[in-house]
This record gives sequence, C-alpha cells and structure tokens, in this order.
Amino acid sequence: MNATSLPGLPPHADGARVLIVEDDPSSARVLRSILEQAGYRVALAADGPAALRLVDEEGAPDLVLLDWMLPGMSGLEVCHQLRLRWDALQLPILIVTAKTDPESAYAAFDAGASDYVAKPFRGAEIRARLGAHLRTKRLVEDRARVEEHLREREKLSSLGLLASGVAHDLNSPL
Repeated sequence: MNATSLPGLPPHADGARVLIVEDDPSSARVLRSILEQAGYRVALAADGPAALRLVDEEGAPDLVLLDWMLPGMSGLEVCHQLRLRWDALQLPILIVTAKTDPESAYAAFDAGASDYVAKPFRGAEIRARLGAHLRTKRLVEDRARVEEHLREREKLSSLGLLASGVAHDLNSPL
C-alpha cells in the first residue's frame, strides 16, 4: 500500500487490513462497523488460536485490534506469539480491554502491544489511533523503499565507474 488514499476513503484508512480478535460478538460487530465505515478491510477471529491460524493462512494484516480477555489463550499470549514473527513497526497491535489499571497497561506493553485502548472505547479514538499507527508503519515502509532504491543507485553508480575505467583502459594505447 502506498501513502495515497483510495478514492472516496478517508486518508488514514487506505483499505488497510485490520484483524479484530474479540470474543464478544457485540463488541466485534461494533468495531467492525466503525472500521468498515472508515474504509478498512476487516477480518474477525473469536479467539487466539483462530487469530494465529488466520494470520498463518492469509499473512499478516496491517494492524491487529486484540482483546485481552479471550477464551483459552489470552490476548497477551497472542500478542507475544505475533511479536516472535513481527516487530511493532511491521505489525502494530492495539490491545482493547476493560482492564484499566496501570499494571494492566504495563503488562500489555511488556507483551509487545503497540497501544492500549480501554473499553468502553469511542469510535473516533479507535480510528485516530489506528490511523496514527498505520501512518507510522507506512513511513517506515517508505523509508525502507527509499533506502533500497539508494543502495541500488549506488551499485549502479559503482558499476558505471568500473565500466568507464575499463573502457578507458581498453581505449588507451599501451
């Protein structure tokens, strides 16, 4: 994805893929509605193993909204599993939870969360936080592309100098 917007979509959405991992159907429905209206493509998983399976099958989404309290495998465990494969700049993970005490926020960040959103959440806040994390991700991706382009140009420049030196040596009388 590039940094430009798709026609008709808010500039921050850009059709980004968001995985929502939420076991409460009503919360999942609200989050999905908020994000789809903003132009995001949304996938849902009701628990940790389903989320990890989805990521294995479809590849990493652009961002994960992850509930902390999931059946079987907690959101922090899912976060940790995802962090083994992707760093925070490659895959932003936002923990969405009813746990509002400071120790819970610290635990979420220790597990590798990029951000922490308390329930009940506001749609505008969710959209703003997602937009900020996706803009950062895109800037990092753009910088990596520019650096790769510069490395390629440097190689071509070196090759050009080498070729001109060889041509000069071949054209010079001994």
